[in-house]
Amino acid sequence: MENLRTWAMMLCIASLASAFIYFLAPSGALGKALRVVLSLFMLSVVIFPLSGESIFDIDTDFEVNFDEAYLKNYEEMSIEIGRQITDSGREIIKKEVDEKLYEICSDDFQSEIFVSEAEQGQFELQGISIIVSDEDYIYKKAEIEKEIGKITGIVPDVSAGG
Repeated sequence: MENLRTWAMMLCIASLASAFIYFLAPSGALGKALRVVLSLFMLSVVIFPLSGESIFDIDTDFEVNFDEAYLKNYEEMSIEIGRQITDSGREIIKKEVDEKLYEICSDDFQSEIFVSEAEQGQFELQGISIIVSDEDYIYKKAEIEKEIGKITGIVPDVSAGG
């Protein structure tokens, strides 16, 4: 009995909607095509209950199954993304450090940035190693440590070697 009441309600709503659209439809070829579409719509509303389906019987029980291969692939992708973020961070810091070193001393230097992966999507700066010429080491070590410390937040290990 409830299904019959629901069907009658849907039939009334569909009739009202179709009548409203029918009166707004232009006359001519477009109006005729729209009337055909509305007729087919009303026919489907009338016939739909004969199919044995109810409009409101929609299956909402979804079961999500992740197989092990998918999860493994997801974990591998997460690891790879973390590695790429760490590498990108290292390169950005190295570029900034090298630019500052080029301003301070001659172009005779080597720098190495040490980072580690922290939480997902983040990295942690572990240390900076800088090798400069003997002359720059003697005269500019303190300035190098100060300026690179400002940029990175840590004091670099500066050594002579060239």
